[in-house]
Order: sequence, then structure tokens, then C-alpha cells
Amino acid sequence: MKVGACVAAVVLTVLLCSQLAAQSPPDEKLDIVLLPSHYYGLNAGANPQWTADAEAFKERLWGHHFWSGFRSKMNFHRVDVSTADDFYVTPSSEYWVPDQTRIKEFAVERVPSLDFEGNDQIIFIVESEAYANDPLRTPNIGITRGDPNILTIESSRINSLAHEFGHSFGGLGDEYGSRVSIDIPSRNPNIASDHDGDTCDDKWGDLIGLVIEAPGTWIEDAPHLRTVGCHLTTLPPSAATWYRPTLEACIMNQINDRFPFCPVCARHLESLMSRYAP
Repeated sequence: MKVGACVAAVVLTVLLCSQLAAQSPPDEKLDIVLLPSHYYGLNAGANPQWTADAEAFKERLWGHHFWSGFRSKMNFHRVDVSTADDFYVTPSSEYWVPDQTRIKEFAVERVPSLDFEGNDQIIFIVESEAYANDPLRTPNIGITRGDPNILTIESSRINSLAHEFGHSFGGLGDEYGSRVSIDIPSRNPNIASDHDGDTCDDKWGDLIGLVIEAPGTWIEDAPHLRTVGCHLTTLPPSAATWYRPTLEACIMNQINDRFPFCPVCARHLESLMSRYAP
């Protein structure tokens, strides 16, 4: 088998993995795998809802005002089968949650070129209606999150895609108010602290005072909300004092595709994408 190719096996005449965009060698591009949850059925490729949702998610990322500038650096793959053991019940909380370890293993089985050390990504899509009707689902627990190399998202929450991809691919932190239980430096490039080497000046001092554009958003007429500075982002009670670059002007705060990435986030993401050809 050619290294980097999708597994060329057929189940009920449905190809296990489809390449959705013009492909380049995997070590030159960011490989993104669209993976169905079992809610689409084990033979997800036979479910038109899966193929439609996968295409919608690909187009949403490709068409996003920031990510569209990197289309030529991305390979998209769609896996058309799922595994029945992609969820499990946590012993401590009894929540029915995605099993990230198993999901990653399954993705690599289907797309052997995936390189998590190279920051390749899985977008694991949970069909919302079937999930909502699952008796194992914990009430009021939604699934939308970004972890290293894997973005887990319900199909109805596509508007959160760019925000969660900022987490999973970029390691960006949430810029809305949060509570921190221990006083340590932030590991996120867009979150600063009072620790030496981790202050706002250390992380984005050269960008302070920059007023960014946010056309079509509710902050368009409020420049002070769009000015890079050093703004508190932790809420009481918190053991740490952490800061974000802008008051309101970043998608990592707003979780709204119309908002920009602030200059701090954008610079970090651009540096990561510079690794890929061309």
C-alpha cells in the first residue's frame, strides 16, 4: 500500500476512506480526517446524512475567513465507517463520553499517514439527533470540545468549528472568563499570567495597542473592545491571575465564526501553518 493512502477496503461497496480534496504528500500538508461517530451507523457511507455533514464541515473550515487562506496546505479525508466502541461510560462520573484513545486508533487504522506528532487532526462528528435520543446520554451534557489532535463536535454545533479547531490544532486557550484552580503559568500562547516569562509583554508586547477590524460584528463600533492589551480573563474564585489579548475581539472569546482571530492567535496559527507546503 502506498504510504499515506486511505485503506483500500470495501464494506457493502462503500469505500472506507475518501479523499475530499486535491491531495499532496502527507508530510507536506496538514492532514485532516473527518470521522463519523457510531450514531451515523457502522456503515456511515451509506447514510446520506453523514456524507452531507462531512461535506458541510469541510466546507465550513475551508470557507472560513481565516482558514480559507490555507486551503492549499490541507488534505481532507473522509472515513465512511465507524466503530461501535467509540464511546464509553466513565467510572467516576458515569457520563457517556467519546473514547479519544479508541477514536485515534481507529482513525490511524483507516488513514495510516496520520501523524499526531506532526499535528495532523481528527474532526470526530457526533450526529446530534441520534445522540440526543440515546438513553446513555447524560442530560444537558453537550459534546463540543477541542483537545490536542482531536476535535469532537456535534453535527448541530458546526458554528463552533473554527473555535474548537483553534484549540485542537493551535493549542489556543479560551478567552472568555474562566476559573483556574492552581497558580501556574499558562501553556496557551494567547493567555498570559504574572509569572516571569509568561506576562502579556512577554507573549504579545509588540502587538499591544493594535486596533483590529471586526466588520459585521457587534463590536465593530467599539474600538476599545478591539484593542490589544492585557485584560483579565480569570474569574473568582481563582488561584491564578491570567490575561487575554482583547476584551471581546477574538473567536476564542466569542465562539462565533464572524469574529476574527485576534492578532496574537492569528500569528501563532500562521506560524504553525508555515510548516506546510507550499
